[in-house]
Amino acid sequence: MKTKFKFILLISIGIITFILLSLFNENNMKASNPIVSQTEIPTVENTSPSTEPDATSLDIPTIPQNVHEDLHYLWDFTFSGRYDARMTDDFSLTLMDKSGQVHGVYTLFDHFNVEEQTIKVLSYESDDLTPPSQHNLYWFESQNGGLFVDTDYYSLDNQVFIAYLWSNIEGMYTNKGVAVGSTESNLLLTYENDLYYLEKDETLSETRSNLLSYIEFVDLNLATLEKKYDFEYAFLWQPFTPETNEIRDITFFIKQSKVIGIEINMPPELRHVYGYDREHGLALTEAMRSKAVKDMSP
Repeated sequence: MKTKFKFILLISIGIITFILLSLFNENNMKASNPIVSQTEIPTVENTSPSTEPDATSLDIPTIPQNVHEDLHYLWDFTFSGRYDARMTDDFSLTLMDKSGQVHGVYTLFDHFNVEEQTIKVLSYESDDLTPPSQHNLYWFESQNGGLFVDTDYYSLDNQVFIAYLWSNIEGMYTNKGVAVGSTESNLLLTYENDLYYLEKDETLSETRSNLLSYIEFVDLNLATLEKKYDFEYAFLWQPFTPETNEIRDITFFIKQSKVIGIEINMPPELRHVYGYDREHGLALTEAMRSKAVKDMSP
Protein backbone atom coordinates (compact mmCIF):
# COMPACT_ATOMS: atom_id res chain seq x y z
CA MET A 1 0.00 0.00 0.00
CA LYS A 2 2.78 2.42 0.93
CA THR A 3 4.67 1.45 -2.18
CA LYS A 4 1.62 2.14 -4.33
CA PHE A 5 1.12 5.54 -2.63
CA LYS A 6 4.76 6.51 -3.23
CA PHE A 7 4.43 5.56 -6.88
CA ILE A 8 1.34 7.70 -7.36
CA LEU A 9 3.02 10.60 -5.53
CA LEU A 10 6.10 10.41 -7.76
CA ILE A 11 3.92 10.41 -10.90
CA SER A 12 1.96 13.45 -9.64
CA ILE A 13 5.17 15.35 -8.84
CA GLY A 14 6.49 14.58 -12.36
CA ILE A 15 3.29 15.79 -14.01
CA ILE A 16 3.30 19.01 -11.96
CA THR A 17 6.99 19.58 -12.75
CA PHE A 18 6.35 19.06 -16.48
CA ILE A 19 3.46 21.54 -16.44
CA LEU A 20 5.54 24.16 -14.58
CA LEU A 21 8.47 23.76 -17.00
CA SER A 22 6.12 24.08 -19.99
CA LEU A 23 4.64 27.30 -18.62
CA PHE A 24 8.11 28.68 -17.88
CA ASN A 25 9.36 27.98 -21.43
CA GLU A 26 6.23 29.51 -22.99
CA ASN A 27 6.70 32.73 -21.00
CA ASN A 28 10.35 32.92 -22.09
CA MET A 29 9.36 32.57 -25.76
CA LYS A 30 6.77 35.37 -25.43
CA ALA A 31 9.35 37.65 -23.85
CA SER A 32 11.90 37.08 -26.62
CA ASN A 33 9.30 37.24 -29.46
CA PRO A 34 6.59 39.72 -28.41
CA ILE A 35 3.45 39.92 -30.52
CA VAL A 36 2.98 43.51 -31.77
CA SER A 37 -0.50 44.56 -32.82
CA GLN A 38 -1.08 46.40 -36.10
CA THR A 39 -1.66 49.70 -34.31
CA GLU A 40 1.58 49.33 -32.35
CA ILE A 41 3.85 49.07 -35.42
CA PRO A 42 5.82 52.36 -35.54
CA THR A 43 5.76 54.38 -38.76
CA VAL A 44 9.12 54.94 -40.41
CA GLU A 45 9.71 58.43 -41.88
CA ASN A 46 11.07 58.44 -45.43
CA THR A 47 14.34 60.34 -45.24
CA SER A 48 15.54 59.57 -48.76
CA PRO A 49 16.20 62.73 -50.87
CA SER A 50 13.45 63.80 -53.26
CA THR A 51 14.17 63.59 -56.95
CA GLU A 52 12.09 66.73 -57.60
CA PRO A 53 13.98 70.04 -57.11
CA ASP A 54 12.35 72.45 -54.69
CA ALA A 55 11.54 76.07 -55.49
CA THR A 56 14.58 77.36 -53.60
CA SER A 57 17.06 75.33 -55.63
CA LEU A 58 15.45 76.47 -58.88
CA ASP A 59 15.86 80.11 -57.80
CA ILE A 60 19.64 79.84 -57.34
CA PRO A 61 21.88 80.06 -60.43
CA THR A 62 24.23 77.20 -61.22
CA ILE A 63 27.85 78.31 -61.26
CA PRO A 64 29.63 77.34 -64.51
CA GLN A 65 32.60 75.03 -64.10
CA ASN A 66 34.99 77.49 -65.73
CA VAL A 67 34.34 80.15 -63.07
CA HIS A 68 37.24 80.38 -60.61
CA GLU A 69 36.43 79.64 -56.99
CA ASP A 70 37.44 83.16 -55.97
CA LEU A 71 34.61 84.52 -58.15
CA HIS A 72 31.84 82.26 -56.86
CA TYR A 73 30.57 85.07 -54.65
CA LEU A 74 29.42 86.90 -57.78
CA TRP A 75 26.85 84.15 -58.27
CA ASP A 76 25.50 84.45 -54.75
CA PHE A 77 22.04 85.71 -55.67
CA THR A 78 18.57 84.48 -56.55
CA PHE A 79 16.76 84.93 -59.85
CA SER A 80 13.70 86.29 -58.06
CA GLY A 81 15.78 88.87 -56.22
CA ARG A 82 17.84 90.02 -59.19
CA TYR A 83 15.04 90.07 -61.77
CA ASP A 84 11.45 89.42 -60.63
CA ALA A 85 11.58 91.74 -57.61
CA ARG A 86 12.93 94.61 -59.74
CA MET A 87 10.34 94.45 -62.52
CA THR A 88 8.21 97.54 -63.01
CA ASP A 89 5.83 98.68 -65.74
CA ASP A 90 7.81 101.93 -66.00
CA PHE A 91 10.35 100.05 -68.13
CA SER A 92 8.14 98.19 -70.56
CA LEU A 93 7.02 98.34 -74.18
CA THR A 94 3.59 97.22 -75.32
CA LEU A 95 2.04 96.50 -78.70
CA MET A 96 -1.55 95.26 -78.63
CA ASP A 97 -1.95 94.84 -82.40
CA LYS A 98 -2.04 91.04 -82.78
CA SER A 99 -2.08 91.13 -86.57
CA GLY A 100 1.73 91.15 -86.72
CA GLN A 101 4.43 88.84 -85.36
CA VAL A 102 5.31 91.21 -82.50
CA HIS A 103 2.62 91.85 -79.88
CA GLY A 104 2.16 91.85 -76.14
CA VAL A 105 4.07 93.40 -73.25
CA TYR A 106 7.87 93.32 -73.03
CA THR A 107 9.25 94.34 -69.63
CA LEU A 108 12.83 94.75 -68.53
CA PHE A 109 13.86 91.83 -66.23
CA ASP A 110 10.85 89.75 -67.22
CA HIS A 111 11.23 86.09 -68.19
CA PHE A 112 11.53 85.86 -71.96
CA ASN A 113 9.87 83.12 -73.98
CA VAL A 114 10.42 83.35 -77.69
CA GLU A 115 7.11 82.82 -79.46
CA GLU A 116 7.49 85.22 -82.38
CA GLN A 117 9.44 84.35 -85.48
CA THR A 118 12.84 86.01 -85.45
CA ILE A 119 14.91 86.92 -88.47
CA LYS A 120 18.15 86.81 -86.49
CA VAL A 121 19.29 85.20 -83.23
CA LEU A 122 22.81 85.50 -81.85
CA SER A 123 24.48 84.27 -78.67
CA TYR A 124 27.61 85.85 -77.28
CA GLU A 125 29.71 85.58 -74.16
CA SER A 126 30.00 88.37 -71.60
CA ASP A 127 33.12 90.48 -71.80
CA ASP A 128 33.31 90.90 -68.03
CA LEU A 129 33.38 88.62 -65.00
CA THR A 130 29.90 89.32 -63.71
CA PRO A 131 27.04 86.89 -64.41
CA PRO A 132 25.41 85.95 -66.63
CA SER A 133 28.19 84.56 -68.75
CA GLN A 134 26.04 84.40 -71.88
CA HIS A 135 23.52 86.57 -73.73
CA ASN A 136 21.05 85.91 -76.51
CA LEU A 137 20.12 88.63 -78.99
CA TYR A 138 16.82 88.55 -80.89
CA TRP A 139 15.68 90.70 -83.80
CA PHE A 140 11.98 90.66 -84.70
CA GLU A 141 10.55 92.41 -87.73
CA SER A 142 7.03 93.52 -88.56
CA GLN A 143 5.47 95.58 -91.32
CA ASN A 144 5.82 98.75 -89.24
CA GLY A 145 9.34 98.33 -87.89
CA GLY A 146 11.46 96.06 -85.76
CA LEU A 147 11.95 94.96 -82.15
CA PHE A 148 15.38 94.19 -80.75
CA VAL A 149 15.72 92.24 -77.48
CA ASP A 150 18.93 91.48 -75.61
CA THR A 151 18.67 88.88 -72.86
CA ASP A 152 20.60 87.51 -69.91
CA TYR A 153 20.86 83.77 -70.56
CA TYR A 154 21.63 81.19 -67.85
CA SER A 155 22.05 78.09 -69.99
CA LEU A 156 22.66 75.69 -67.07
CA ASP A 157 19.34 76.70 -65.51
CA ASN A 158 17.42 77.37 -68.76
CA GLN A 159 16.53 80.86 -67.55
CA VAL A 160 16.24 83.85 -69.90
CA PHE A 161 15.54 87.43 -68.79
CA ILE A 162 15.04 90.62 -70.81
CA ALA A 163 18.01 92.99 -70.36
CA TYR A 164 17.53 95.50 -73.19
CA LEU A 165 14.73 96.63 -75.52
CA TRP A 166 14.71 98.77 -78.68
CA SER A 167 11.81 99.29 -81.05
CA ASN A 168 10.80 101.48 -83.95
CA ILE A 169 7.50 99.66 -84.52
CA GLU A 170 4.81 102.25 -85.12
CA GLY A 171 2.37 102.25 -82.20
CA MET A 172 4.56 100.41 -79.67
CA TYR A 173 4.29 102.40 -76.44
CA THR A 174 5.59 102.80 -72.90
CA ASN A 175 3.38 102.40 -69.83
CA LYS A 176 2.77 106.18 -69.88
CA GLY A 177 1.33 105.95 -73.38
CA VAL A 178 4.17 107.54 -75.37
CA ALA A 179 4.57 105.51 -78.55
CA VAL A 180 6.71 105.30 -81.63
CA GLY A 181 4.95 107.91 -83.77
CA SER A 182 3.95 110.14 -80.83
CA THR A 183 4.69 113.84 -81.13
CA GLU A 184 7.55 115.44 -79.26
CA SER A 185 5.02 117.64 -77.45
CA ASN A 186 3.17 114.57 -76.19
CA LEU A 187 6.43 113.16 -74.82
CA LEU A 188 7.39 116.43 -73.10
CA LEU A 189 3.99 116.82 -71.45
CA THR A 190 3.79 113.16 -70.39
CA TYR A 191 7.25 112.75 -68.87
CA GLU A 192 7.27 115.90 -66.75
CA ASN A 193 10.24 115.00 -64.57
CA ASP A 194 13.73 113.55 -65.02
CA LEU A 195 13.72 114.06 -68.80
CA TYR A 196 17.11 115.11 -70.24
CA TYR A 197 17.72 116.59 -73.68
CA LEU A 198 20.58 114.84 -75.54
CA GLU A 199 22.40 115.96 -78.65
CA LYS A 200 22.90 113.16 -81.18
CA ASP A 201 26.62 112.81 -80.43
CA GLU A 202 25.93 112.63 -76.71
CA THR A 203 23.23 110.03 -77.30
CA LEU A 204 25.66 107.78 -79.16
CA SER A 205 28.59 108.38 -76.81
CA GLU A 206 27.65 105.87 -74.13
CA THR A 207 28.64 102.21 -74.24
CA ARG A 208 25.70 99.95 -75.04
CA SER A 209 23.55 102.94 -75.75
CA ASN A 210 22.36 102.35 -79.27
CA LEU A 211 21.12 99.57 -81.46
CA LEU A 212 23.76 100.00 -84.16
CA SER A 213 26.52 98.88 -81.79
CA TYR A 214 24.63 95.60 -81.40
CA ILE A 215 23.65 95.09 -85.00
CA GLU A 216 27.30 94.95 -86.03
CA PHE A 217 27.28 91.50 -84.41
CA VAL A 218 24.06 90.40 -86.08
CA ASP A 219 25.05 91.41 -89.62
CA LEU A 220 21.69 92.75 -90.72
CA ASN A 221 21.16 95.12 -93.61
CA LEU A 222 22.83 98.14 -92.02
CA ALA A 223 21.88 100.53 -94.82
CA THR A 224 18.17 99.87 -94.28
CA LEU A 225 18.53 99.93 -90.52
CA GLU A 226 20.49 103.19 -90.44
CA LYS A 227 17.76 104.83 -92.47
CA LYS A 228 15.15 103.67 -89.96
CA TYR A 229 17.36 104.52 -87.01
CA ASP A 230 18.42 107.99 -88.20
CA PHE A 231 17.46 110.66 -85.68
CA GLU A 232 18.19 114.32 -84.91
CA TYR A 233 18.38 114.31 -81.10
CA ALA A 234 16.93 112.41 -78.17
CA PHE A 235 15.37 112.68 -74.73
CA LEU A 236 16.52 110.48 -71.87
CA TRP A 237 14.11 109.61 -69.06
CA GLN A 238 16.31 108.69 -66.12
CA PRO A 239 14.50 108.66 -62.73
CA PHE A 240 17.70 108.25 -60.72
CA THR A 241 17.80 109.15 -57.03
CA PRO A 242 20.59 108.40 -54.53
CA GLU A 243 18.00 106.71 -52.32
CA THR A 244 16.81 104.20 -54.91
CA ASN A 245 20.01 104.07 -57.01
CA GLU A 246 17.80 103.51 -60.04
CA ILE A 247 20.04 103.48 -63.11
CA ARG A 248 17.59 102.11 -65.69
CA ASP A 249 16.58 104.58 -68.36
CA ILE A 250 14.48 105.11 -71.49
CA THR A 251 15.71 106.95 -74.57
CA PHE A 252 13.25 108.52 -77.01
CA PHE A 253 14.79 109.21 -80.43
CA ILE A 254 13.37 112.26 -82.20
CA LYS A 255 13.17 113.17 -85.87
CA GLN A 256 11.01 115.93 -87.32
CA SER A 257 9.42 116.45 -83.90
CA LYS A 258 8.22 112.86 -83.63
CA VAL A 259 9.35 109.81 -81.65
CA ILE A 260 10.87 107.41 -84.18
CA GLY A 261 12.40 104.88 -81.76
CA ILE A 262 12.36 103.89 -78.09
CA GLU A 263 15.15 102.21 -76.16
CA ILE A 264 14.88 100.72 -72.64
CA ASN A 265 18.19 99.96 -71.01
CA MET A 266 19.78 98.57 -67.87
CA PRO A 267 23.36 99.89 -68.17
CA PRO A 268 26.19 98.75 -65.88
CA GLU A 269 26.30 102.26 -64.41
CA LEU A 270 24.45 105.57 -64.59
CA ARG A 271 24.71 106.95 -68.12
CA HIS A 272 25.33 110.49 -69.36
CA VAL A 273 27.12 111.66 -66.25
CA TYR A 274 30.76 112.25 -67.22
CA GLY A 275 31.27 115.14 -69.63
CA TYR A 276 27.56 115.89 -69.75
CA ASP A 277 25.94 118.88 -68.04
CA ARG A 278 22.88 117.26 -66.55
CA GLU A 279 21.42 120.49 -65.18
CA HIS A 280 21.72 122.07 -68.61
CA GLY A 281 20.03 119.03 -70.17
CA LEU A 282 17.06 119.39 -67.81
CA ALA A 283 16.89 123.13 -68.49
CA LEU A 284 16.79 122.59 -72.27
CA THR A 285 13.97 120.08 -71.84
CA GLU A 286 12.03 122.51 -69.67
CA ALA A 287 12.43 125.27 -72.26
CA MET A 288 11.13 122.97 -75.02
CA ARG A 289 8.25 121.89 -72.77
CA SER A 290 7.27 125.51 -72.11
CA LYS A 291 7.28 126.17 -75.85
CA ALA A 292 5.11 123.09 -76.44
CA VAL A 293 2.57 124.33 -73.88
CA LYS A 294 2.58 127.79 -75.45
CA ASP A 295 2.06 126.38 -78.94
CA MET A 296 -0.95 124.42 -77.69
CA SER A 297 -2.56 127.47 -76.15
CA PRO A 298 -5.37 129.06 -78.20
